[in-house]
Amino acid sequence: MDSTTTTVKSADWTYFPEYKRYMKETAQNIRWKCRFEDPPYDPYLIAEKMGVRVREEPLSGVDGYVQAVGKGWEAVVSMVPQEERRRFTLAHELGHVVLLKAADAGYARSLMRFRVVGFRPELHQDPMEEALCNAFASELLVPSDDINKRLSDGLKLPRDIPRLASEFHISLHAAATAVVNLLGPKRTALSLWRKDSLWPLPVWWVGVKTKRRAERSKLESLVGKLVGKRDQVTCQWDSFNVRKRPASIRVAPISRKLALVYVTLAAGRNERWQRTLSPLRPKDTATQLTLFEE
Repeated sequence: MDSTTTTVKSADWTYFPEYKRYMKETAQNIRWKCRFEDPPYDPYLIAEKMGVRVREEPLSGVDGYVQAVGKGWEAVVSMVPQEERRRFTLAHELGHVVLLKAADAGYARSLMRFRVVGFRPELHQDPMEEALCNAFASELLVPSDDINKRLSDGLKLPRDIPRLASEFHISLHAAATAVVNLLGPKRTALSLWRKDSLWPLPVWWVGVKTKRRAERSKLESLVGKLVGKRDQVTCQWDSFNVRKRPASIRVAPISRKLALVYVTLAAGRNERWQRTLSPLRPKDTATQLTLFEE
């Protein structure tokens, strides 16, 4: 067994925003170096340029992991049938490689990681690192600037989430997560609902949630009436959850049994209710790392 390891110090959530920005800047820098012009962005090509070997095999309990191979890295990805899931998993694992290379270069010292050939991947689920790698994968495959441009060009939410997912070759969940993270997870939400039982149930939910049973019942009733129909419907609520702010609820059926729900809360006092994007210009450590094979 190859005993090659990489170690980074213990996790500290204090630095999470800084590391998240670093990961997003690095993802943007990588796309720029690959000279991608239009989506979808190919994580397999990116892995090749980074010198990361990719292997797909049946896995149980995890979607993928990274292991040391000689002086390099190998990303092992589960052989799931959904191409979108494999693409996101690989992009996520490339995020681990970025952090490991940052550690080798002397950065990212508030995280802790070990990588050994033959290790058990289920023991390596550090919440902070997983969140950072998800942020990296999202920015790599569905960049914030691209979403912002499409919203400015008239992308309709939630009706056009399937179109966004198709364009970038990602799942509905990944597309919704990217949109909510851009617009603000404390003021917006996207969820997928399924009606194949006595009442509709959410398959997943991204962003601000309601804990009030009465509001959940109202959503269930609204989705139940619209699933299988064609038109998107908008409702105005006086309040949502415990925030007691007016909310706009949009429901868009996307099939006979599925519907997407989009929630937007009115801005609170002293809040600016608009999309803002700080240019993610690669700088500092993001440009000092050697991420590509020469």
